Amino acid sequence: MAERRHAAVEDPQLAVGLQLLERRNAAFQINIAGDRTRQTITDYPLPETLVGPVATFFLCTGCPLGVMYGNRVVRSIEQLYDDPAKAALSGPGQAWSRDSVLVNEEGIVVRRSTWRTPSERGIIYVDQDGNNIVEIGDANPDFNLSFNPVFNWKRLAINGLVDWTQGGNIYNGTRQWPFFENRDRVYDQSGKPEEEKKSQSYYNFFYNSLNPIDFFVESGTYVKIKELAVHYTLDRAQLRKIGLGRLENVRLGVIGRNLFTFTNYSGFDPEVTYPFVNDPYQIRIDWFGYPHFRTFTGLVEIAF
Repeated sequence: MAERRHAAVEDPQLAVGLQLLERRNAAFQINIAGDRTRQTITDYPLPETLVGPVATFFLCTGCPLGVMYGNRVVRSIEQLYDDPAKAALSGPGQAWSRDSVLVNEEGIVVRRSTWRTPSERGIIYVDQDGNNIVEIGDANPDFNLSFNPVFNWKRLAINGLVDWTQGGNIYNGTRQWPFFENRDRVYDQSGKPEEEKKSQSYYNFFYNSLNPIDFFVESGTYVKIKELAVHYTLDRAQLRKIGLGRLENVRLGVIGRNLFTFTNYSGFDPEVTYPFVNDPYQIRIDWFGYPHFRTFTGLVEIAF
């Protein structure tokens, strides 16, 4: 059966051009474009399902696209007692009494009896309805902005493109997979005091059998210098001096793309999407895709 789904899209957009300088031999302009997208599935006739290489994104009628679901690690004592079963056993001397748990050095709630032992583990969050699959993130950014400055001075032209994505989450599946073989950087405990070092099995808990878990949900905010181009045009008078006076002009340039990225995202590139879905704000998951390459291109344009 072919998949059919309809979506309602909220997509306000902004486009502004500002002429900041205009002189006989010089001009400076900046173009700004922005958008904010929210999508909701209005018709999904197939059974409700989670999709993605790490099944993180929920598809159903009435569901917003891009919201992430999975397991969440308990990070406060109050969260622990959202689970009715644990709340019922939270009295003094009972299995989930308040003095039987604590928040460890990494902000994770653990059993006091296992703290700083090889048996120390996190606890999966359960909500008030008894569900352990809960919302853990949202791929949709708060907004996207692009800035395109254009500067011209005599025969010199400089233009660039800067992209800013604010907010939204990335699921770092590329990082989750190596937990299976103890190869993530957190397994290196050499910089910690001896009493705070954790066992391999403590971090293996977060591997979660490759099921989605909020440990790998990260901020997707970034600013990227996508392109910077510099061009200079030699006119006929200049070309005549070097014996090329038959030419009308020669335009020389260099173009750099994906030059610098400013982000707190721990992966190679926050500009990611699941390889088989061409929508970075529907399935915003890092899954072993190559990052955008930094490239430099030279240009020579000859006019006769």
